Amino acid sequence: MVAFPQRVPSQTIRLTSGQEKKIIENLSLYAGLPFEKKVLKAIREVYTENIPDSYTISKKEKLFFTFREILLTLKRTVDIEGEGLRIKEFEASLRGETPEFKMNEKMFLRTALVDNPIAVSLERHVLRTGDSSRVFVVEQRAEKQGFRRLTGDLPVMDQPRQSLLANKSGNQKEPTENRTESDVQETDDEK
Repeated sequence: MVAFPQRVPSQTIRLTSGQEKKIIENLSLYAGLPFEKKVLKAIREVYTENIPDSYTISKKEKLFFTFREILLTLKRTVDIEGEGLRIKEFEASLRGETPEFKMNEKMFLRTALVDNPIAVSLERHVLRTGDSSRVFVVEQRAEKQGFRRLTGDLPVMDQPRQSLLANKSGNQKEPTENRTESDVQETDDEK
């Protein structure tokens, strides 16, 4: 190889995994849909295996021994980048000598299984010997939450609105650099 040095302006080249493209595609798929329909659409797509390429799928085999009657296996996690949704697909099967077990959605709202659950869907509610059921748990990810979690289960707002409440009741001025767009809009609406 023979090379001749030349003066060329420097360039910065960034290699990405296409995350931005995935976010844009997902936003266009869900544009104009209310939140409940977004969740239903996401569950339907995972259930029917009609998953768009813009979703990120992580296959996992993790066992959960949370219940005495059933054995849960986390099969995969589907992330919908840009929408802040994550779907965890579990497989539930009977454990031990139990001939029949009735499941309900509330059973799967446990912090050992998911963080920030917003929806649960069961393939079948009654498990019999030799049967298995798919369980879909949708959770809200941090990119759309607007709050962070404590060590317990209670969400905490990142920006406390106490100063805004004091402003409305006490007519004190709030510094403009700490106000969000919604606070400015509320102030303008009050005028």
